[in-house]
Amino acid sequence: MNPETFSDFGYASVALWGMASLLWLAYLVRPTRMLASSGLLFCVIAWFLGNHNSKNHIIRIQVDRSSQVADLNEVREAKLTALKDSRHKEIAPLQFAEDDAGDALDLAGMDDEDLAYMEKLQSEGEPEWKKTKKSRSKNEDGEGEGMEAIEGENVIAGIEPELAQTEKNMEPSAIMNDADFNQAQKLDSLNLQAIRWLCLLGVLICISDYLRRANVYGKASFALPLPSSWLNWFTPLPSLVQRPSSKEHDMSDELRRLTARGDSFLYLGTDEECSSSVPSELNRLFGRFLPVEIIHLTDDAGLMDDDFVFDSLWFGRGSYVVDSQKRADSLLQRFEALLEERSKVRAKVRQSVHLVFAPSLEVPRPQLEKLTRLSQLTGFSILLNMP
Repeated sequence: MNPETFSDFGYASVALWGMASLLWLAYLVRPTRMLASSGLLFCVIAWFLGNHNSKNHIIRIQVDRSSQVADLNEVREAKLTALKDSRHKEIAPLQFAEDDAGDALDLAGMDDEDLAYMEKLQSEGEPEWKKTKKSRSKNEDGEGEGMEAIEGENVIAGIEPELAQTEKNMEPSAIMNDADFNQAQKLDSLNLQAIRWLCLLGVLICISDYLRRANVYGKASFALPLPSSWLNWFTPLPSLVQRPSSKEHDMSDELRRLTARGDSFLYLGTDEECSSSVPSELNRLFGRFLPVEIIHLTDDAGLMDDDFVFDSLWFGRGSYVVDSQKRADSLLQRFEALLEERSKVRAKVRQSVHLVFAPSLEVPRPQLEKLTRLSQLTGFSILLNMP
């Protein structure tokens, strides 16, 4: 292989997408977010370097034609020699004054008077009219004044840099034979195609890695309002998640994350202090757009009884916050009965629903186990904050 097939940028692009392939092979053994994103980053850089190599090196490679030109010159010289040998008797070594050294007068067809005239011209040497013309040409004045009048020097000075740049761009980056030239074109095409396919593969790997981590608590990336069926296909949503007590941020951050996922939640607290940190409105898209109202429930059910709250959560119509132990116990008992009914007909929510327990909430262990089992069957999830 000719070492000038690629430029330094081209070889760097091959090295980068080769490293990206190795990173993704390592991802199959130990899937990490760093390996997936680093491989895609390497492929993007390789794409820029590969295009630079194609547009600035491959396109300027020229084929070495010196051997072919030499062969043609040899054939031409042979033909001229053969022609002169065949007609050397008919070609006279006579030339006119204005002829070049290689021009000769063909005497074929001339009569005796013409031949005598030609002999006379040859003996006289250079004619007087030609000597006069040469001297007049040397003594003429005003030559070049027209260009100066129109400031031609300035025009040429402005064009010279452009011409120099054009000549520089047209300089061949490499000169090689036909076989190496065709190989360079083919390898450049294969290199660009490989980078495109690897970039597409990298995007798919990063998307699958995101979806695989979306339901893993503590390892998920930024939240997006995606259908729960997509996330559950890669990693099923756990029916019970225990949030460590060492988490420094308050529950409002957890609820923002759940809202940004497009999910609904019911936050069960025991007093106003637990629910005071929860805002009355959260945004669903990037934390800025599609606001969702958070409704605070009181002991007085009124129009918002337990069945209404359950149906609203089931169909993803809103999220709620409870700030009393009494109302929390009432909701959990009713939810347990309704989830039992829905599980018998194998009904599931379309978008995940989260039951978030405050650290101070007291829930009997048998009830928690039953709710966990029913949540797994119906698409609910319990987020238990450890005290």
